[in-house]
Amino acid sequence: MKITPSKKLNLDCYADADFAGLWSAELPNDPTCVKSRTGYVLMLGGVPVSWSSKLQSKIALSTTEAEYSALSTAEGTYSASPTD
Repeated sequence: MKITPSKKLNLDCYADADFAGLWSAELPNDPTCVKSRTGYVLMLGGVPVSWSSKLQSKIALSTTEAEYSALSTAEGTYSASPTD
């Protein structure tokens, strides 16, 4: 595949998190009930090419912490690393 740069061919990443702030309403012995959910979609030229939705590995203590974790997960997925 050959990709020619243009103004219409953008690489966009959208990330979000669902903070599990109502964890006390769920079963207290369920280890996944207090974890927030991370979701992201990577789009090339307006077309989704990669996406994910999963529970975060650590328990977030705030909405800000859950959102930061979602952004760092998405960034780690699409950032390129040198292969030298």
